[in-house]
Amino acid sequence: RIATYLVLTISLAGCGGGDGDGEAALSAMLAEEVAFGQRSLADGTRTAFLAYLADDSIVFQPEPADGKTVQMESQDSGTLTWEPAFAEISADGTMGYTTGPWTYQGGEGAGQVLIHGHYISIWKIQADGAWRVILDIGNTYPDPFPTGGPVEKRLAGKPHESTDPAAVRQQLLDLDRELSDAPDRIDSLLSATDPDVRMYRNGERPARGREGCLDLLGLTLADAPEPADAVRWDPLDAGVAGSGDLGYSYGYAGVSEDSTSYLRIWRRQPQGEWKIILDVVI
Repeated sequence: RIATYLVLTISLAGCGGGDGDGEAALSAMLAEEVAFGQRSLADGTRTAFLAYLADDSIVFQPEPADGKTVQMESQDSGTLTWEPAFAEISADGTMGYTTGPWTYQGGEGAGQVLIHGHYISIWKIQADGAWRVILDIGNTYPDPFPTGGPVEKRLAGKPHESTDPAAVRQQLLDLDRELSDAPDRIDSLLSATDPDVRMYRNGERPARGREGCLDLLGLTLADAPEPADAVRWDPLDAGVAGSGDLGYSYGYAGVSEDSTSYLRIWRRQPQGEWKIILDVVI
């Protein structure tokens, strides 16, 4: 996560629908992201996260955990900075996500620690009208990622009539289970993605597009004894915007004998089919 700059330059790219209100909501969500990063630099990571996490937020350690409890118990005094590179919001302007590179620096001298990665934060409007983070997750990789460019932003799509949030939540959970039960989970996962999908895995920089994601999976599963059987998903929960065009699911991911966590962000296509637009396993 960061904000080493005071003015955020935003470019509007790849808009998939929505109207002026959606664009205004997206700009408001990004402004909160920037304020979040500035608060982290000014007052420390713990104070910033306690201010911007929703009361029912989930963070990944790497297993899903109560966000505010994790921060209340944290004694870490290191510096966490981040910079949004991409942001997307639902058609009704009530839920969205941001993603970009982060850097952690802690310790001194020979004990200094420097870690890099990409984060994903899902934001949602609360009952009082404030934007707060409901899920926060990130991967790690060894080298710093280029920063300082304009933020790419997108409106997810158009509202879907008669959206039943509970039914759509169950639909996303079922889609995750179907992927895990598929005979060839890697091919099924790629088939379920949007052509412009982003994929994050520990140890490697983010991939974008199906071809890049296939290469990334090849790298991260290279040491698995049975690559085709190495990946499984056990969904725990899901959520969807009121407009029915943007949703997420998360749970446990199994790679060989290691148990980790995953998060997926889904976008509903104009024909009604759900496609994965961001997939992260940590």
